[in-house]
Amino acid sequence: MARAAQLARGEVVPASVVNHRRPHRGEWALFIDPENHESVCKPCHDREIQREERAGSS
Repeated sequence: MARAAQLARGEVVPASVVNHRRPHRGEWALFIDPENHESVCKPCHDREIQREERAGSS
C-alpha cells in the first residue's frame, strides 16, 4: 500500500522501487514513514544506493 502510494506520486524517471532515504535498520516507524520514501529505478537502487549504504554513507 505504501509502495503503491509512493509510486503513484508520479516521478520524471520511471520507478519500480521505493527506497528509504534514511536506512530504517529495523525501526518500524522509519520504515513506514512516507517522508522517508523516495521512488527510484531498480538499477539505481541496486547499484548506487546499495553501494552507499554498504560504505556507510547513509
